[in-house]
Amino acid sequence: QKQLEVYIQRNLAYENFDEAIEQVKLQLEVDPLNEFYNHVLFSIYGETKQTDKFYESSSRLFNINQSPDTGINLAMAALVNGNDDMLIEEIKKYEFLSPSLKMFRLQPTLFKGDFKNAEKLLEDIKLHFPYTKYRAKVYDSALAYIQKEGYNISKLKKFEGTYRSSFNEQEQTYWIDNNRLIQYIKNQTMHALLPAGEHNAVSGFLNDKTFKKLSLFQSV
Repeated sequence: QKQLEVYIQRNLAYENFDEAIEQVKLQLEVDPLNEFYNHVLFSIYGETKQTDKFYESSSRLFNINQSPDTGINLAMAALVNGNDDMLIEEIKKYEFLSPSLKMFRLQPTLFKGDFKNAEKLLEDIKLHFPYTKYRAKVYDSALAYIQKEGYNISKLKKFEGTYRSSFNEQEQTYWIDNNRLIQYIKNQTMHALLPAGEHNAVSGFLNDKTFKKLSLFQSV
């Protein structure tokens, strides 16, 4: 086990991503719920910008084990891959069992450009789940900005590139795909971001955490 992990890390270090993926997939055939290998697989897909593979693997994992963690991961993958309608419809099926799931409809609704329903949904969430009030501020700004300026993906091109944060030396990559800005942070999973200002983009889920990114990074 440890030796295989060393081989995988070596392939990643030398950017032999195809070999690393095959090795990880072999392990997941034996232990499909292994947290380490799933994390490595999702990270490789981020490194290689394979949004479709991220969605396919997340969907397969959720079908094997329907849990909050695999559900959130599938929601992230659906947003990254542009599967907004699918995500909205699937969430609606389960909302009567868990009303808080409506929080996951906010981002895909905004990506679809359905600002009227997004505004109504955001106010409803803040009313019925007041603990989300501070997390929701990033989406207040995103909704206000998009309603005023429209959703113009070309305005987000200023974010594209690989950067190193001046705060913690963390390497971050941004690119445009599926009509949205995608973020990948080294050794993490991808996120889809919404514009929230001329130099701001936001993401995150209201039930957990939200964040705002500024186009103020040092290029690598």
